[in-house]
Amino acid sequence: MDTYTYNSSGLTDCQSFYDCLTTELIALRYLSEDRESYEDVVVLDEFVSTFINRNSSSADDAETSAITVLDQVAFLKDSNDVCLEAPIITQHPEPKIIAVEGEVFSLACQATENPSPTFSWVFNGQILKGINSNTLTIKQANASHSGTYTCLASNEVTSVSSLHCDVTVEFAPIISEHPQDTEIEHGNIEGAYFTCEASAQPLADYQWYFQKSLSIDMEFIQGQNSSTIEILSPDFTQDGWYTCEAWNEHGRVLSNAARLHILNISMPEYSNNITIDLYREDSSKSPNASLEDTITNVISNDDPEVKCLNYQESNPQGKTFLTKITFEIKSTAASSIDIVTSSRQDSAQRVKDKIDDIHDKGVQLQKLLSQGELFEHQGEVLEVIGFNSGLNGPICPNHQYAHVDGYICVNCPPGSYRGNYNLPAVCQQCPVGFYQPKEGQTECLKCDGYINTDAGSRICLNCPPGSYRGKDAVCEQCAHEFYQPERGQTECLKCDGYTEADIGSTICSDIPLSSSTPQSKGGPEEVNIVEFIEYTLIILFYHILLFGKLFDR
Repeated sequence: MDTYTYNSSGLTDCQSFYDCLTTELIALRYLSEDRESYEDVVVLDEFVSTFINRNSSSADDAETSAITVLDQVAFLKDSNDVCLEAPIITQHPEPKIIAVEGEVFSLACQATENPSPTFSWVFNGQILKGINSNTLTIKQANASHSGTYTCLASNEVTSVSSLHCDVTVEFAPIISEHPQDTEIEHGNIEGAYFTCEASAQPLADYQWYFQKSLSIDMEFIQGQNSSTIEILSPDFTQDGWYTCEAWNEHGRVLSNAARLHILNISMPEYSNNITIDLYREDSSKSPNASLEDTITNVISNDDPEVKCLNYQESNPQGKTFLTKITFEIKSTAASSIDIVTSSRQDSAQRVKDKIDDIHDKGVQLQKLLSQGELFEHQGEVLEVIGFNSGLNGPICPNHQYAHVDGYICVNCPPGSYRGNYNLPAVCQQCPVGFYQPKEGQTECLKCDGYINTDAGSRICLNCPPGSYRGKDAVCEQCAHEFYQPERGQTECLKCDGYTEADIGSTICSDIPLSSSTPQSKGGPEEVNIVEFIEYTLIILFYHILLFGKLFDR
């Protein structure tokens, strides 16, 4: 066998019969790997290896083993399993496709081999179900179709993937974030900001427009071409509506208009509350000076913005020998500075100066009216036995609140009110069922019984058709078998016994129920008598046929 193998077999990669047989079995095993015949090849390999490794065998054993080997390799004679080949992609999809929303786009691939492959498509890592063609067609493209596509060609041997195709579906801008109403006090250096975001492919460009509150014209805002606009240190000329436009080559869209309220401001007032306790002395003692002149000299009438207010005298507990004098050293609204045209820094400095002024006047009085000092007052000699002072403020008008820095008063914004002089000076939200569309108000307006609002509302909202105004001024949907065709109602209407309505309905259906008496939606369904007779005849005919067959047997 070794001589035949070496001289006549044509096998050049091996040296002996044993070596060549082992080599060919290894090659056969490698060739059949991942194929249907692989398990049979493994059995053949193990049988032959066991046989040739025997030390000796009889002629009968050799003959029997040879027949067994021939039987085991018979599957190779009539099967082409080892001749199958993996698919080869001959046409890949285009590497990049740009489609437009609403239009059609297609992908195609081709593959050959034996046997012919089947096709499927993978989109962003997931196999698309129900698509088994070498062509993929999307009839109505939209943004969700953007991604990576791959063609799969498969046969009994294996599956192979094409090169991937990146699809981008372009579309006109869609506003995803509208600018929101806001308010800011006049001259605030931090400014107001509006943001407008749009989803688009390719990315959108932006343009902002301004409409004054009492105008119908929209003005082009020069140089504002981003999705955000900022209005720094705003003045009253910038009070109004702001709208953004997003656009690309496929279309344009306008955002909702957002209102910027520029809130009016004023200078706050501060006061130094003074209390002087006096004891009536013997008139024989000599006073230092007049009490009235001493106070007047400190609180000069030459300064119109600092006044002595709310002056009162009393005898504590009715004791005539004791006198209590109270008054306020108060800074009134500054007339020497125009808060609207002045910078925030100038206004703040002016307020600081006024605070320091009234504080200093209190300190001066305390030094002059120290305990034990004698003063003449209304023909009597009074001794100072107590002196107290306390700074109070900021004091704002009853329609404004004190800014956090304490140096300006600001109108209460729409949706809120103040209406008192209590400190601290803060605004309150309009309660549920009330609203206020204007700034700087002392009360909110009540919505009528057909209107709904949330806390802090600027307008009253009508409950839409199909709903009604329930408890806590909240819109609630009409219940099952009720309806409401009109806006702004306080109750829903009940359908009559021959009609029905779903939750939130604006009308009652005119479809008859199953009987002349009202039934719930979950009750018996209406029976069609014609369909019932047809069904009964079919069942009867079936039983007649079945009986006839049994009789024949």
